[in-house]
This record gives sequence, C-alpha cells and structure tokens, in this order.
Amino acid sequence: MDNHLLHVLGITGGIGSGKSTVAGILKELGALVIDADKLCHQLLNVPEIKEKIHNIWPDAVIEDCGEANRTKLGEIVFSDKENVNRLNKILHPIVINEIKRQITAVKEEKKKAIIVIDAALLEETNLTTVCNSIIFVDTKLSLRKKRCKECRNWSDDEITKRERFQHLPETKIKRAAFVVNNNNTKSCTIEQVHGI
Repeated sequence: MDNHLLHVLGITGGIGSGKSTVAGILKELGALVIDADKLCHQLLNVPEIKEKIHNIWPDAVIEDCGEANRTKLGEIVFSDKENVNRLNKILHPIVINEIKRQITAVKEEKKKAIIVIDAALLEETNLTTVCNSIIFVDTKLSLRKKRCKECRNWSDDEITKRERFQHLPETKIKRAAFVVNNNNTKSCTIEQVHGI
C-alpha cells in the first residue's frame, strides 16, 4: 500500500487546552478521530477491568448501580504516582492496542484518510511513534484552569496535580509540527486548523 494515502495526526497539549475541540474541527473536515479518553471510559465498565479496579480501590470506585465512579477514581488515582501507574498498567495496553487496530483497519482499506489521535498521554504512552505529525494546542494556564473549572468542576489546583504525571507543555510543543493558538475565539482556532 502507498503510505501517502494515510496520515496519522496526534494532538497534544496541556490539560484543558482544547485538544478535543481541535479534534472535533478536524472531524468536521473529514478526519477519523480516535478518542483515547472515550476508550478509557468505556473500558472502566468492562467486567474484567472493573473487577481489577474494584480489587485495588474497592470503596471508592463502584457506584450502587455497579458502574465505575470516574470522579472518585480520578481523585484517588491522581493523588499518588503509584496509583497512576497501577491504573495505567490496566488500561493503557488495551487502549494502545485498540488505537493501533483501528489504524491498521483503515490502512487495509487502502483509501486516502487522515486519522486523528486525541490522547491526553500521547507522548507518555509512546503513541507518537504511530503518528506522522503532531499538533500542539497552545493555551495559557489561566485559561485552561478557567475552562476546567467551568466544564469539569475542578478546583484551581487540579490541573497542576494531574499535570505532574505528564510531560510539561513546554516539552510537548518542541516536538510538534504544528501549533494551534487556542487563547482566542473558536473561529480563530477553526481558521488555524483549516490552515493545517
């Protein structure tokens, strides 16, 4: 197959920078978006995965209805590096394999396509190795905190707490082929993404 038919774009940036917004714009332009967060959320309620999580954090994870409580799990996991590593060992191999499976399936169709990987831990999980190029979504910290407070109901220090377990945005931007400034209006962001 001619490799030029398929281009895999990874999206990276700080927490709350607008990676999913950029992925959504690319989807509107015809790209296939693989949302790693969505895959993780789905996995949390797969019986075998849920059992593993329940065995590690029995009191804080399972709701009365039997579903994983993502908010409580996040509070526990992101308080301690060891907990982050334990959860990552459960979820990441499955998510990475699924992302690679989806890319392979598109390759086998031998059609021209752009695949976008929207993954918070794109670099930390080495998913950059399956990407042809990286887009960094550049958003100042004060704006990211404001967005997370409004959309996720996070306290001011939650981003700082969670970003301790990620590569610094300053490091991520250096590896990007494209940078989208997401500090202004959505139309400004759309215009930049269209340019890419």
